Amino acid sequence: MDADIKALSDILIGEIFFALGFSKTGIASRTFGWPFRKATDRLSTIGVTADQMIASDGFPAAAVWMMSHWVSRVTVRGADTIPTGGPLLVIADHCGAYDFLVIPSQLCRTDIKIISSDIPFLKNLPNTSEHLSFLTDVTSDRMMAAREALRYLHSGGSLLLFGTGRIDPDPAVYSNAEKSIDEWSPSIDLFLRQAPETRVVVAICSRIVSSR
Repeated sequence: MDADIKALSDILIGEIFFALGFSKTGIASRTFGWPFRKATDRLSTIGVTADQMIASDGFPAAAVWMMSHWVSRVTVRGADTIPTGGPLLVIADHCGAYDFLVIPSQLCRTDIKIISSDIPFLKNLPNTSEHLSFLTDVTSDRMMAAREALRYLHSGGSLLLFGTGRIDPDPAVYSNAEKSIDEWSPSIDLFLRQAPETRVVVAICSRIVSSR
């Protein structure tokens, strides 16, 4: 097995056991991690391949390829109004993992940078990491990320920000999903005050979560 795939697969198994209350690298994950290995190897293989595609074809193309493994159909409205150049801030809800792929795939901006949670799996994909700004719970790190995002907008780049920074209710499933907009990050106001030339696109994703 490719060493990069093995390393990523180990990281995923460690995260599973950490979520269960165990050490990421302790005896529990080493001894009982094998039932998860097939799934984590497959996801890691997709991740490594997509990371290579980002370098050769760009993030949107890699996102489309990754979606082919999990997403059956995408319906988009208003894509023709998205600026193809210049500073762009896309603010979106975050109903599940797939909108992380769906939105960049429709922007057609190879310069897309995404403000993301501090996810070890993604941090170990070098080309993917170049398109991500990782947030931690440390205040100084979050301030640094905000400054980097502002510089990126000033340079003419495109930035994707998930409004609340957490999983939101899917509008197609929950009737009060729009209330989550009230909890969108105050960083949005900061970006628009400090980079007034920025164009803003609000992306609302739905049907990410099954109603069943």
